[in-house]
Amino acid sequence: MKKKRALAASRNPDNMYTIHDPGAEPLSITLNTGTEEHLKITQTGFYVRGIPVKQDDREAETVYNAFKEFLTYHALTRSY
Repeated sequence: MKKKRALAASRNPDNMYTIHDPGAEPLSITLNTGTEEHLKITQTGFYVRGIPVKQDDREAETVYNAFKEFLTYHALTRSY
């Protein structure tokens, strides 16, 4: 029952995030953990913790692992 209530609360439209940052770089996505930039996707490439990811055969794996870490962090620190 507890899990069902938690899931229902997460679907509440009042708890939805509104994302709008007029100072953000156009055509980019930035994921933050707290106040730190964790993952940034721009037209020039991917950045993990502010460091550009080298474009090679492991680029996708590096970005995937950073995104998975970001999602895990927020799943663990989420308050129901």
